[in-house]
Amino acid sequence: MIFQPQLVSLDTATWGQLTSDRSPNEKRIFTVLNSGAIIPFFTETHFTELFQHGSDKVVETRLQMLRQLKFVSYLRDHDGSEVGGLLDLREKEMAILRDNPKLPAEQIVAKIKPQIINGFSTGAELCAKNEEHWKLFRVIGRDLTARSAEAVSLAQFPLPGTNLRQRIPINSNGLKKQTKEEMIRYFAERYEWLVNKLETDGDQRMLNLKPREQIASEFLKECYEDMLPLLDKKGDFLDNLLTQCGVNRSHLPKNPTIEDVTYEVTFQSHFKIHERRLGLPEGSLKQFVQQPHVPSWIVWREIDRVSKYLKKAEGSSFNDKMMLPFALYVDAFETDKRVYDCAIRAKNSHPLMNTVHLRVFKRGNLGMLAEKLEFMARENPSKTN
Repeated sequence: MIFQPQLVSLDTATWGQLTSDRSPNEKRIFTVLNSGAIIPFFTETHFTELFQHGSDKVVETRLQMLRQLKFVSYLRDHDGSEVGGLLDLREKEMAILRDNPKLPAEQIVAKIKPQIINGFSTGAELCAKNEEHWKLFRVIGRDLTARSAEAVSLAQFPLPGTNLRQRIPINSNGLKKQTKEEMIRYFAERYEWLVNKLETDGDQRMLNLKPREQIASEFLKECYEDMLPLLDKKGDFLDNLLTQCGVNRSHLPKNPTIEDVTYEVTFQSHFKIHERRLGLPEGSLKQFVQQPHVPSWIVWREIDRVSKYLKKAEGSSFNDKMMLPFALYVDAFETDKRVYDCAIRAKNSHPLMNTVHLRVFKRGNLGMLAEKLEFMARENPSKTN
């Protein structure tokens, strides 16, 4: 009989709690994790969150906790030297599509799963190999957290008058073309609203980076400058706008919405990085890689879509959405209530989202986690004759 351990991704808040809790439940959890029946799975985002803490003492305590783990699993990064993240995951999916452009997303998951869980070691070995890198990354990580809080806050709130579900016409016939002065007035009138919205519902950690007034003005100025070249450009305005965004209409769904366009722009934003690392000519990926075939993108997009219905923005959502696609490749994935609720709302949006929904479980107290892990260890379905 072959026994295959189950892989579980725990929330970083849980790992943080395990460094300070000395209760019987903490001991139960480490007993299961060190039994070999359940192996914790990590991504680079886990470690970014764990080691960006401002206290050296807390960081060292967390390192000591990780060193106690007899078994850890992770995705190796592009060079195979460190722990990888969403960029590395998506790159492996795209590498398959390079040779099989029409392969269904569900088949890609099954085909590359062994490549995603290709890193195994003890916690001590992993720390010895990476802790210098983690410590050097601490300052950068804190800055990235503030910047992600800003990005999430701005992305959370469509400007007044913008309906993301509005359909994109076939052409701009019948649409009133704005003048430069009208465009300036449009964005100026939304300044106060955006400042107030960032104050009331934005992630307050972004204010550690710069004032909300500066964030609002820079964002609106960038939007205006992006639109300005289109005002005097010859040809159909909508076609010009899509071309400027790098969007091919054939890659959009039937009767596309404004939201569909924004996701296509986001989807293509990392193509240059993937092309460089995969050794492909610039501009080649968009010729054969499309959204419906990239599993991790589908999960990211659908969770992002439903998260926009939440009132308040949280910078932690940026990292949560980077980790959640790994739920396709592990046996269980712990997350906070916010992301768990989003996973429930998105479960029917795509077959892969139902897979995520079945594997995600909500973070509770350590007693509840100990019971879950012990149950999984007893009922391990990964035994094959």
